[in-house]
Amino acid sequence: MAFSRPAIIGAGIMGEAMISALSRVGISGGAITIYEKREERAKELIDKYGVMRGSLSECDVALLAVKPQDLGAVLGEIRSEL
Repeated sequence: MAFSRPAIIGAGIMGEAMISALSRVGISGGAITIYEKREERAKELIDKYGVMRGSLSECDVALLAVKPQDLGAVLGEIRSEL
């Protein structure tokens, strides 16, 4: 299955690894949307990879990179956009 507008939910170490891998296979940073609560971390990844913060509803796949104990809360926060 091919996708062109991925979203990374959680932009910590694992989320950044996913962004890096997507970039290596040819998906531009501008096509990747991130959801990250920490403003400084989001800015760091925007500056480094050119990713975007925006609506998850515009994405065609969501990749979850959150700790298991945080998953319920995060899904509750983004439910309306999925």
